[in-house]
Amino acid sequence: MPDQQITFRPVKVRVAGQTEGQLAFAGDDLVAVLVKLDDSHGDLQGRWYAEAAFNSLERMEDSTFETLDEAAIWITKWLHH
Repeated sequence: MPDQQITFRPVKVRVAGQTEGQLAFAGDDLVAVLVKLDDSHGDLQGRWYAEAAFNSLERMEDSTFETLDEAAIWITKWLHH
């Protein structure tokens, strides 16, 4: 996949009480679904978690992020791995 900007689109996600989510796209391709962790996750509250990832991103490791920019860097890294 050539270098493509990672963009996000807000979405509600119903998973384990989470609702705030973001769809992550590389160009027109959906590559991940991120959810914002709530207070039930202790120290991880407020971080973004890759709830689902596709293609080469399926090897999720270190998949919580402080910001969406941090998530975009991670996604780009794994798309070119």
